[in-house]
Amino acid sequence: MTALPTYPFTEMTCDPPHIANGGYSPKRNTYRLEDEVTYWCKDGFYPVTRGSTAKCTRTGWEPPPRCSFKQCDIPKIKHGSLYREIVYSLYFPVTVGRWFYYSCDAGFVTDSQEFWDRISCTRAGWSPAVPCRRQCIFNYLENGYSPSRQTKHIQGDSIKVDCYPGFTLQNKQSSLTCTESGWDPPPKCIAVSK
Repeated sequence: MTALPTYPFTEMTCDPPHIANGGYSPKRNTYRLEDEVTYWCKDGFYPVTRGSTAKCTRTGWEPPPRCSFKQCDIPKIKHGSLYREIVYSLYFPVTVGRWFYYSCDAGFVTDSQEFWDRISCTRAGWSPAVPCRRQCIFNYLENGYSPSRQTKHIQGDSIKVDCYPGFTLQNKQSSLTCTESGWDPPPKCIAVSK
């Protein structure tokens, strides 16, 4: 019986992965078939595939370990809702640049103060960051000088008011601020204690 010729056997290996905007471990000079690396992405980036591991295969790293710009999950719109949210929820997460219509609950307004507005996925997340803001109406100041006509103000706005002589706002303030829960302090002047 004759011996079969022997050939030098070369083991399949993978070079270390190059992950732009990310890193991996364990670090080695070469990887053998079936070796795995765990990778992560820098802030503002996310793994392109589900999961964060890649395996050395005969065709290279599978799935290819890559980081891309962070995508946006379905927005949580406090005091409002996404247009056709049930239908569009199937499309999330979405890439930077996508936008959707939204509306706000009664007493709150969109960024444009129109009934419908757009919320957009940006590199920094959803914009506007606070899509629905309280709308406060100033039309009466108890024990004070009321405006000649009502005025509308948005969450974060402050207005100066005048109480009748001998009256003041709570904590001797001279202005009202529109907050998420309404005017602070309430538009009511109280008698100054002597």
